[in-house]
Amino acid sequence: MSVSIEIPMHGHPDLKVTFSDVVRCADELIRREGRTWVWRILEFFGTGVMPDGMSVEEFEQAANLTPGGVLLDWNGVIDFASGVQHTYDLLLIAFEEDVAEFDADAIDLDNLACYPFTIQAFDSGEWMVSARSDSADLTNFEELRSRVS
Repeated sequence: MSVSIEIPMHGHPDLKVTFSDVVRCADELIRREGRTWVWRILEFFGTGVMPDGMSVEEFEQAANLTPGGVLLDWNGVIDFASGVQHTYDLLLIAFEEDVAEFDADAIDLDNLACYPFTIQAFDSGEWMVSARSDSADLTNFEELRSRVS
């Protein structure tokens, strides 16, 4: 069983929920539960300062066109999120472990609930956070959603 929460990116005037805001909420949950997942950015369209001195275009190509996307540990996700100014589209998936031969075709995009944790952004309008375990505490995300609703 899984749990999900939708969070609008925009609320009251001048109130915006950023990728960094979502990652801060996830950080507390991930650290509290002692998770050491491997993260892959499989889709990204946005603006900001990208990792490793890459241009936005280079990073988008790496995420969107490279089989397996961009591989990060959790601290890498935090660093990446802190540099992102605006997120148009994003698919970030946690995996239990990394595999040497990653099979991008095996990813079930129609059933993201089978992965431990996912963060998605849709069309600059909404965040979707999903956790595979129905015991995951999404309270921080509910509070974030209430700030913009």
